[in-house]
Amino acid sequence: MATSTPATTEAAGTQAGSIWRNRDFLKFWVGETISLLGTQVTNLALPLTAIYAFNASDNEVGVLRFVQLAPYIGLALLFGVWVDRHRRREVMLWTNAIRVVLIALVPVLHWYGVLNMPLLVVIACAVGIASVLFDVAWMPYVPAVVRDPRHFVDANAKMGVSYSVTSVAGPGLAGFLVAALTAPVALIVDAFSYV
Repeated sequence: MATSTPATTEAAGTQAGSIWRNRDFLKFWVGETISLLGTQVTNLALPLTAIYAFNASDNEVGVLRFVQLAPYIGLALLFGVWVDRHRRREVMLWTNAIRVVLIALVPVLHWYGVLNMPLLVVIACAVGIASVLFDVAWMPYVPAVVRDPRHFVDANAKMGVSYSVTSVAGPGLAGFLVAALTAPVALIVDAFSYV
């Protein structure tokens, strides 16, 4: 007569409740990984668009990158308080939609010949603000998607791996896209990464 030991039953229960079976988390994880790759493309393609379109100087490219990253310094705490009072999923969906429009707008304006450096700086700043808002919403959203406290560490580890891998592989992918398609067209590909 075969009986199952408590350890065997517990192992089977843990496997049945694995994070790999959480479809909501897996969709979120894949989507966020693709979005992180898109962010790397933006970080390279936006300044290169300024160089390609306007022969931007070092100072202009520096200003462009600064206004894209400055919102993280000044707005992250304020946005964190605001996001805590709103539904994080909707905040993330709206900020990604805003980033899609803004990033896709750059090549469209360039093709119509109306893109200029001040407008590109405004768009870069708006993308930076939307990115901060998204980032302060997704980090605390992971426990809501995972739901099982036993899987929090595993979920955060997977998100950390995605961040690390995209930080290393993203610039190479961005360079390839820019070389193959030009910087403005690479931004179109990037816009789809947020969808």
